[in-house]
Amino acid sequence: MFNRNNNNRKKPNAEPRLNKKDDMLCSWKEIAGYVKRDIRTCFRWTKELGFPVQKYQADSKKSKVWAQRSEIDKWFDERKNNHNLIKNSKSKLDWIKIIIISSLVLAMIFFAFLYIKAKRASSALKVMTVAVFPFDELNSNEYNDYFRLGLTEEIADYLASHGRLRIIPIYSVPDYKSWLVRSSLAVADLGVDFVLKGTINRTLTDVAIQVQLTRAESSTVIFEHEFKHELKNVHIIKKNILDRLASELQIQLPIVTFSRSWGLNESEALDAYLKGKYILNKIKTGEQSPINLYYQGNYYRDLGTEESNEFAIELFSRAIEADKNFSQAYVGLAQCYMNYANYGWDHNIKWLDKALQLLKYQVLHKDEFPEYFSSLSILYLLKYLTFDKETKELAFSTISNGILKYPNDPVINALLGYWYFLEFGELGNQASWNSALEYGEKSFWQNPFSVSKNIFYTELLLLEKMFDEAHETCSFLNKIDYSKMSEYRTAEIYYYSEKFDQAENIFQKFEEPLNFKIGALFYLGMIAAQKEDHVSAKTVLNQIQHLSPGILIECELRTASIYFGLNNEKQGFRNLDMFFDKPITKKMKYYFGKYIELDPNFNLFQNKIRRKYFDSKHLN
Repeated sequence: MFNRNNNNRKKPNAEPRLNKKDDMLCSWKEIAGYVKRDIRTCFRWTKELGFPVQKYQADSKKSKVWAQRSEIDKWFDERKNNHNLIKNSKSKLDWIKIIIISSLVLAMIFFAFLYIKAKRASSALKVMTVAVFPFDELNSNEYNDYFRLGLTEEIADYLASHGRLRIIPIYSVPDYKSWLVRSSLAVADLGVDFVLKGTINRTLTDVAIQVQLTRAESSTVIFEHEFKHELKNVHIIKKNILDRLASELQIQLPIVTFSRSWGLNESEALDAYLKGKYILNKIKTGEQSPINLYYQGNYYRDLGTEESNEFAIELFSRAIEADKNFSQAYVGLAQCYMNYANYGWDHNIKWLDKALQLLKYQVLHKDEFPEYFSSLSILYLLKYLTFDKETKELAFSTISNGILKYPNDPVINALLGYWYFLEFGELGNQASWNSALEYGEKSFWQNPFSVSKNIFYTELLLLEKMFDEAHETCSFLNKIDYSKMSEYRTAEIYYYSEKFDQAENIFQKFEEPLNFKIGALFYLGMIAAQKEDHVSAKTVLNQIQHLSPGILIECELRTASIYFGLNNEKQGFRNLDMFFDKPITKKMKYYFGKYIELDPNFNLFQNKIRRKYFDSKHLN
């Protein structure tokens, strides 16, 4: 991903004259202070990414280092200016120019080829050529281009599947109107028989598509018709348009379907397909429009590392700079700031305050959309859980307003389930637990392809002891999950269903990220305790101690599990006392109680634990 070739960098044979260079940094500490990172990060950048740090004596293992501020600034500038993180000897602008020019040249060659072929074709073959122009969309903007361009391409692809039709894809030429003017070509000069154009008028509930088919040579209109339906039935409009075109051109097209998959109806599946295809094409072309910057920002933000989050901040900021009214980019940037508190990179409420300012700013300029409600809800929940602020009811109010406006939004439904989940964790009431399960399941079927959201649903299934359903859901998520969360959850399911060998095989594979590695070590220690392997269990505890176990909220709970499994009741209760004394644990006591009930290491001590920590409440 990053360029790792650093062979061209010259290594000095003698010490530089540090006292004569104002921009010199003469130690790892000074270098780390200048870039505002820790020394380990700077060392890793030097080793893996070509960070410009030099040694006084290359052959000395204990040699000191030096760097120049100007070279470091240049190194950072090169990466900020390269959004794809791939070193390129040419500037981004040069590549974009090359791509656009190449596309235009290829398009002209392609059209010239089709023109010659069309002229030479025998009339006996009855091959008809159709020029398909991109459908226009009324009251639209570039953020909805995926719909009109994607639908245009879908219709053209179906027409091209017939042997008697040859398609000239005018829609694939960037700025085709200027191209036609520059090339001094009329549509008829392309050797086409027909021209297909359309206009889309889409509202929140309905869509109308005006389609016109004309004969190129005479400009005679063969047919012009408006196809109208509810937006949720756009796939029906697509089928009706193709049926009418087939009738007018006297051809037979394949059956038009877009099959249901994982709870998506045909319209939702088609919309998701068009959007995904559009985004992919945008990224491939390297176009730096605000929408492209936004989707790249989403990608890097969702990688879940501090470095990728910083790149996402840069991309969202550039999208906002390009379009001050791009509401989604404000929300994306707010989510990046929230990640600092959510992932524990910087335990400071200032990040949530900055995110709140962005969310309030964008809502003054744009209508409230689903991501606004979900992001604001998560922000309030983070303030409640992480900084002990009285924002739990604010979160519920925000989620409730979101549900009223967007009752079928999967993220908002998932958040409502999570809110009831927190309510159960604090009060232990079964009604809240049932509601959490209900909205978790509803959210899953509304969008089964969201890994982070549906991992929470698998936890609900696990705690409900629905192990088969939880495993089946994780098996699906694992096919689309690059974060390893679903693989980790699968191992947890094996452990709590007492399939220790399967769990152990998976947990042994986790080496990164650190939170997964530490969590996996805890579980390996719990498995060792269950197998009465005292040596391995204590070895794991020693390993964890050297890896900062405090990275996990539940570290004392899992340590207690190991000690109880080893029948060390005294040490087990000592760790449980520390665990249940935490503020976060007090908010989620009955949630953690479900894990205690499931964990076989606690089996012999369930009654004592219940009496000591749960009063008269039963573990559900």
